[in-house]
Amino acid sequence: FAMKKLALITLAASAALACSSTPGAQSAYGTRVGVTRTTGAEIVDQTRLQDRLREAFLDRATWSHAFIVASLSRAPDRDVTRDRLLRAAAELGELYAPFYGDRAGEELTRLFQRGASDLGAAASAAAAHDSDGVERARRAMHVDASRVATFLASQDPALSQAGLGITLRTEVDDAVGEIEARSAGDFGGAEDRADAVEGQALALGDIRAGAVVEQFPGKVAPPQLDARAQSAHVVVRDAFYARGALLHVYAVEASGPAAARRSAELRMMRNAGAIARPFAFFYGDAAGAELAQLLRTETRDAIDAIDAIVSGESSGASGARRAWDDDAERVAAFVARANPRVDRATLARAMHASISAAVDDARARSERRWPASVRAADELRFRSVRVGDILSGAIVSQFEL
Repeated sequence: FAMKKLALITLAASAALACSSTPGAQSAYGTRVGVTRTTGAEIVDQTRLQDRLREAFLDRATWSHAFIVASLSRAPDRDVTRDRLLRAAAELGELYAPFYGDRAGEELTRLFQRGASDLGAAASAAAAHDSDGVERARRAMHVDASRVATFLASQDPALSQAGLGITLRTEVDDAVGEIEARSAGDFGGAEDRADAVEGQALALGDIRAGAVVEQFPGKVAPPQLDARAQSAHVVVRDAFYARGALLHVYAVEASGPAAARRSAELRMMRNAGAIARPFAFFYGDAAGAELAQLLRTETRDAIDAIDAIVSGESSGASGARRAWDDDAERVAAFVARANPRVDRATLARAMHASISAAVDDARARSERRWPASVRAADELRFRSVRVGDILSGAIVSQFEL
């Protein structure tokens, strides 16, 4: 196992990029994994801190994409999607507050929400074919990004204001690039830009987690996992987060242009490969290829189910849902054969829960219950990440990472 353990860090870095080219009780993973309050101090495990910050920045990227789609198409769920994006900004401020204070958390929320408003202005200008308006909004978003970088660096002298500014402004350019590509009908190019935004989100999450650990060692407990195990955990978790997010993206695109649906479908198929890659790393290329094929079949049935639900074909939806659930059973059985540490029934239940959330999301959209769709999308990402945590935990245990 030595070579595999040594190469795992490289796999984690490449898989994070691949995934980017890819509720507590209320939002997906938000209050379920946070900080533990003890006698006035805030204590958080380092592994969970990184998980939560990566996920919070990914949530912001995910809902930015959904807001762009809704704004450009003038969809009826635009306002609900905007509100969810603003809440994603608020969740970042809430994660900041336990370490830097409530006022600092509120200021970070305000800055990120200002950026979300300017993103909406860029999309609205593009929808009106106002290229000058798009450029004005881009400049405003660059100012927003610089203000965020200045604020974060003022709170933590170890952070590079210049480096943060570059990362945040690159994120802005990718988001505006997505708007421009999509408004021109280049849906593949738009998805590539959305993937790039997600890559920047992962980088920002890691930067913030590292800064907190360095600045507040007394508030951060030692990590649950060592570096090798953490790498495996991150690879698998990111891929399954992306899976949950992409299922919602497809549900949004299902009633849109055929080219947009096709682009979203291809993105989901790439995600199936991203999930299978770490499996191939540990269990061999043949096993990875078999899992990829099982996941592609599951993805095909997921697409059929979502299409049928959104279009109101109840009989077709029932058959596709049964096929989707059967696919989950086959995936769980295959994984459990490869790794005896996986309980097949537990994994299958987790996958069925993810499917149920995706179906709830699609059904809510077909019935134009937009807030219910947002809640289901949050639950879907939580359930998808839960599947990833089961798999990564089993890999860590089996290979004694």
